[in-house]
Amino acid sequence: FVQGRKVGDRETLIELAVAVGLDATEVAQVLDSDRFAEQVRGDISLARSFGATGVPFFVFDRKFAVSGGQPPAVFTDVMEKAWADSHPLISVVTSADGSSGNTCADGSCSV
Repeated sequence: FVQGRKVGDRETLIELAVAVGLDATEVAQVLDSDRFAEQVRGDISLARSFGATGVPFFVFDRKFAVSGGQPPAVFTDVMEKAWADSHPLISVVTSADGSSGNTCADGSCSV
């Protein structure tokens, strides 16, 4: 697509598939069949459940979505949010009363 190739053209798809190491005969057979129709319908259903109505549409960690072409900062922000959401900070040091804070007042630390 980036190179202006017609990705909807059967022969172009076969040529591109071969360029990445796929077998031309198998690719042609797949294109002429409905071998992966069920999987494609599943992908379409999943995309709709995320709210996709067009392309491009990006999903991060199955929770965050970005629709359309966006500046790099948008992707950086959503990736940072997805990472923070899936990797929350957990306090492992608490004081005797259960509150977070400095527990090394006497030179020894209690964990």
